[in-house]
Amino acid sequence: MHGFDSRTPRLQGARLGNTQVLTLVVIVLVAVVGVLLFVNPAPKSALDRLKDEQASSANQQPAEPKANETAPDSVSTPEPTPQAQPREPRPQEVPLRLEPAEVDYGYVLVDQTRRAEVLIHNDSDYPVTVEAIHTACPCTDAEVVPRTVAPRGTSVLTLTYTAQSFPHVAPLRSVRLQTREYPRQVTSLLIKATVGREIRLNSDRDPLITELSGELLVESFDGEPFEVLLVDGREPEFVDFDPASDTPRSSYLVRYDFTQRPDSGIPRYLHVATNRKSDPLAEIPTRFSDNFREQLMAQPLSWLAENRMVHVTFDDDTDTITRRVKLKRTRTEAGELPVVEADIRPATGKSVIGTATDRDPTGPAAATVEVQSVEPDPRKSGDFFVDVEFTRNPDSEPGLYHGILTFIRPDGSYTELDVVTYLTDGS
Repeated sequence: MHGFDSRTPRLQGARLGNTQVLTLVVIVLVAVVGVLLFVNPAPKSALDRLKDEQASSANQQPAEPKANETAPDSVSTPEPTPQAQPREPRPQEVPLRLEPAEVDYGYVLVDQTRRAEVLIHNDSDYPVTVEAIHTACPCTDAEVVPRTVAPRGTSVLTLTYTAQSFPHVAPLRSVRLQTREYPRQVTSLLIKATVGREIRLNSDRDPLITELSGELLVESFDGEPFEVLLVDGREPEFVDFDPASDTPRSSYLVRYDFTQRPDSGIPRYLHVATNRKSDPLAEIPTRFSDNFREQLMAQPLSWLAENRMVHVTFDDDTDTITRRVKLKRTRTEAGELPVVEADIRPATGKSVIGTATDRDPTGPAAATVEVQSVEPDPRKSGDFFVDVEFTRNPDSEPGLYHGILTFIRPDGSYTELDVVTYLTDGS
């Protein structure tokens, strides 16, 4: 009889339990590793990702069109984003172009104002700024809006022209634009105008009188009839017209003769008086060796009247007339003092001026003259305005009178001004 060991069954049971536990632990670990690999697989290399992308692209097939749907003929592709074009290099010359290149105002009456607009085109890819505008005379005002002309853009140059007292001439003026980017270059605009009065003299002939005697064409610019009253202070002598029987015309041919003047002198201008109330006097320059030399010798050193001629017309209802004269700086003398109100006056204080052209020059004068005020020109340093008062001489008879008004300063500089006084007879 074998002996019985009661510990053997318990030992075997213990060993069997340990094996089961170990197996269970292994199974759990394998399961955990599998879960982790599924949730967070190992990262692929760049080459692997590229291969996967290529395989994916190759396997993609275009979708089949659905029923009642037509497949497109072609596959639309997005348009490329426009790229900025490179700018042209900045030009060496001013890239501004004016349209029109010149302005012609035609026939303009004295003191009449005309306006014009000129387009300024910028033909470059860069902005250009108009820094300064230069005009040839105060008769023209200019403005550019906007001052900076945009690339490939346009600005507007507005011109305001006021005709000055230069009868029957064709001045050529220029307006020059100076830019910030091209300070040593200018863009120029030519301005043309024929300046005249309502009554024109020799409009289709020589604008100067160079012969001692001859014929003169007198006409109205608007074609309206008028009457010629005096030619160089005397009764007119007409060609092919009889004022006693013929009706007034819009143009006349008259004769003049300087050899018949009482003082045998030749005036700087020949004047024609008419019944045109708005412009009773018309003049035309004369050019002879004597009076031309006289004009040259009479030029002042430092001051010059902008308009050398002043017209003063008195009718029965007018005894006093004021005229404004502009004196322009020509040059500066060493030690010369600025002009103030007390510095300029007629040569004799209150001057007596004007002698009749058809009578003895020692007869009574047409008027007295007195300086009322002197003011500096706010637009140009050195220039100034003189207000002059003319008072009719009650002892003077109707007619045309010529005279020279001399402005003088304490330093001896002076300016001469032609004054033509017309005393009407009230008719």
